[in-house]
Amino acid sequence: MPRTHDIEYQAYPRVCALAELTWTAPERRADTEEFMTRLAEHGARLTALGLNHRRVAPPASLKWSPGFLSAATSWMVPDGLAEKLKNGATLKLHFQYQSGAHGLDIQAVELLSDGQAVAADRHAGFTGGQPRQPDYQLALPKDAKPGKLHLRIAAKGAGGNDSQGEIQLSADT
Repeated sequence: MPRTHDIEYQAYPRVCALAELTWTAPERRADTEEFMTRLAEHGARLTALGLNHRRVAPPASLKWSPGFLSAATSWMVPDGLAEKLKNGATLKLHFQYQSGAHGLDIQAVELLSDGQAVAADRHAGFTGGQPRQPDYQLALPKDAKPGKLHLRIAAKGAGGNDSQGEIQLSADT
């Protein structure tokens, strides 16, 4: 490689990942999402050190809580995923119950562009003790001119609002 700048980019964050393999307990290494979060945090340290490195985005996820269930909240689609959607990718959502006395009944997920619904997945899903169809997919129509992208989720606690969890987001082309 001709420059130190290029060598740094190839080495980092790989050196951090190698440290993860050698210094982290095997049972903790199994959680790749947690690893990606830690790796993204290393990026701030590498930048502070003035190193040229590949930027690693933390796993995209949204969290729900009793407050989410009582308010009709919409979420902005993270920038990296929004760009992928604008380039023809499909947004995938996976609802993962984590704690609380109640599961989550999901009626629909909509993708909004500048406040207008442009795509929807309207199947009944559930996440909790026995999940049923907790995965949703959305894609922008080919003729859409996307603006600011948000998600609107129609969901309620199954029997009450004591429910917490995470919605994992990914985009595939």
